[in-house]
Amino acid sequence: MAINSFPHVRFYSGINASTLKKKYRDLDRKKPKINDDEVMTHMVMGSAIVDGRLELDRCKLIAIDKNFAEKNQVLFLRPRDLLLKCSVPYDAALVGDEIDSAYKVVVPNYAIIARCNEGYNREFLWAFFNSGAYRRQFAEVADGSKLPMVTIKRLEKIRIPDYDLAQQEKIGQYFSNVLEQKRLIDGWINAQMDNMDHLFEAGKGGAV
Repeated sequence: MAINSFPHVRFYSGINASTLKKKYRDLDRKKPKINDDEVMTHMVMGSAIVDGRLELDRCKLIAIDKNFAEKNQVLFLRPRDLLLKCSVPYDAALVGDEIDSAYKVVVPNYAIIARCNEGYNREFLWAFFNSGAYRRQFAEVADGSKLPMVTIKRLEKIRIPDYDLAQQEKIGQYFSNVLEQKRLIDGWINAQMDNMDHLFEAGKGGAV
């Protein structure tokens, strides 16, 4: 099996977080109010990428200056984008279809956007970027000892197995199924822990 870098993928850096911080203000989620010279958007936070998904309720709701966004060609997420964290703890999300022109999400430079053409199955790339094989290579190419990080230039050094599209689809579907099973199992465990908490809060003895 041939090993390649990413011939069918384009990577995009997020906007510099320090620069962005000077051009936005936080909004109240319950009653967001924006001015005519602003656009309402969500900003990706590191904690918003969970188990391969982007949790929109963990993104920060902000108002960003329109002129700044246009002048700096601020890149907003698209449906089916891949969102890669640049540092550890590492995770990668496949962006859902709920992201559209009416629901803007801006990405700071502690994450990288990956977009692929028909040469790759997105779910396959999603699986790869969450695999141990990728994480091991990430550790080899990352820069920095205290907080290892990757840039697009370093990311392009990573090698990926060259499966055909049919094989990619099977791998991607397998990974998607595994994550769904994990979600269900985690939900069941959380429910059992809640039941146990109720036993202690009741303050009464008895069988479980």
